[in-house]
Amino acid sequence: MHINKKHSLRLASEDDKEFVYQTIKSGDFQYIDEIWGWDEAKQRSLFDTEFNTENVYVIMFDEKSVGFCQIIRTNRIYICELHLSSKFRGLGIGSSVLAEIITEGKSAGLPVYIGCFKNIIRARRLYEKIGFSLIGETETHYELKL
Repeated sequence: MHINKKHSLRLASEDDKEFVYQTIKSGDFQYIDEIWGWDEAKQRSLFDTEFNTENVYVIMFDEKSVGFCQIIRTNRIYICELHLSSKFRGLGIGSSVLAEIITEGKSAGLPVYIGCFKNIIRARRLYEKIGFSLIGETETHYELKL
């Protein structure tokens, strides 16, 4: 079932820190555990050290925080992170967020980049379905460009 209502993005604040961490943990635990093993203390410390609200947007739907994304805009638009809470996946919200960012890139004449863990097959399929092409990879990640 896909949603018809539109999401909105709002700049994240320090008050969103725990929501962002829990969204990453619930969404990426399985994938990180498969690659490196999940060490809660290490993951928490890394997150607490690196968390910065700059370029981070909370995805809102029906007046609820349902996910977040981090977007860096330079001579390109790079979607560093895109996460949805598990109960809001598969509803078209992620695709809607991507469509908004892609439209921004096209309007500005900028390429759009996104990456994902290699073991998140569903994400890569979605990105390729939208039109992204694989341009590179590391041991753990794919990088795609539109």
